[in-house]
Amino acid sequence: MDDPSTAPTPSDRRGWQGLPEWQGEVGRRWAAASATADDQFGRLSDAGYRALGDLGDLHVLDVGCGSGGTTAQLADLVGPQGSVVGIDPSAEVLVHAVRATAGRNVRLVHGDAQTHAFAEGAFDVVFSRLGVMFFEDPVAAFANLHRCTRTGGRLAFTCWPVRELVPLLILPLRALAGLVPLPPSAPPGSPNPFSLGDVAATTAILERAGWREVTVEELRWQVDLPQDATAAAHTWLTTIPVTLSVMDPDRETRAELLAALAAAVPASRRVEQVALSFTARA
Repeated sequence: MDDPSTAPTPSDRRGWQGLPEWQGEVGRRWAAASATADDQFGRLSDAGYRALGDLGDLHVLDVGCGSGGTTAQLADLVGPQGSVVGIDPSAEVLVHAVRATAGRNVRLVHGDAQTHAFAEGAFDVVFSRLGVMFFEDPVAAFANLHRCTRTGGRLAFTCWPVRELVPLLILPLRALAGLVPLPPSAPPGSPNPFSLGDVAATTAILERAGWREVTVEELRWQVDLPQDATAAAHTWLTTIPVTLSVMDPDRETRAELLAALAAAVPASRRVEQVALSFTARA
């Protein structure tokens, strides 16, 4: 990623999944795939929880809470004396979050964490699983999150590194090139899944926003695909990027997609995934 000082200004950002997209079609498609997302990315939630330690009785903000899976888990971790606020720009996914968090001490907000007027120092912890890569102005967004975190409070989020290290997202899309319309390449610095993949640049963003003691851990794990190539292709057909690119294909299109995906399945039937886990203090 480019140095943040040379990244496009917010008005120049025309990203793959900026705020308008999350409020519309991307949000609708993500909502439809929310169960798959929780299954695929659950280990990233666990990494964030471990980084934060004991959350008992704390007040937590879940940024980009999506379908509410992480919000519900955080509510269980903080217990009856704590509380969780989940915020997401997509009304479509928040419908799922309402159901996922029912009966817990949770408040859901339909809004943009970059600009939402949270009360100053309202939270002990800010958490996000893959929800902070899509800000129009990341310095302003993380500054707003810093403002609403008490002094000494903690930030923990996971994000994707550079795209070459995320084959579970990239390989299926490359296999479908020419068959379906794919998301355009995002300009440097624009909202997209890999916008925070440069560790030095993201650390600089956080420090400019007021956060201190920034640390990062590289998370690595192997994803085993079914040994049968057709079964593996069916698995890939339900991955988030494919779902966002093509939804409810007709029978003929589905057959073409599965054939292309089967041809791209690694011979080892295994892909190695990498993610980044950032922490900081207010």
